[in-house]
Amino acid sequence: MKKFGIVMLCLLVPGLLVVAGLVGRGCRMAGNALDQGERLVSKTIDADNVIYNYEWFKERVEALDAAERRIKITQGSIADFTASVPQDRTTWGFEDKQESSRLRTDLRGQQAHLENLSAEFRARSKMANRAIFKGNNSIVSWVDRLAGVESTPN
Repeated sequence: MKKFGIVMLCLLVPGLLVVAGLVGRGCRMAGNALDQGERLVSKTIDADNVIYNYEWFKERVEALDAAERRIKITQGSIADFTASVPQDRTTWGFEDKQESSRLRTDLRGQQAHLENLSAEFRARSKMANRAIFKGNNSIVSWVDRLAGVESTPN
């Protein structure tokens, strides 16, 4: 019976040490996760990061607006050009065909540029740590209201 008690003690002590080690490790992992969450919030709300994101979103909204205006201007140029040449394209000279092609290529390039800007804006907007910088209740809108600037919807 004495041997059985010693064997049980030899098995129980290491088992308890393993369980204690696992519990301790789990507590450290939970503490580390909390620390990482605190660091994420701290970095997101850091003054330099807030200013950077404010400027980035304001610049992108203006770039998107400018790209849309350039597309409208080019569409107007195409309409003006089309109105100035005969409707029958077979009567167009080389220069007319070349100008038409140039204008349409320019328009496609501007549309692709607008799509790239839009995709980047949407991707950054979906990032959890940047969502606070977008929308009518965002930090960007709040700063604009403080400064008396009309905020561009984003």
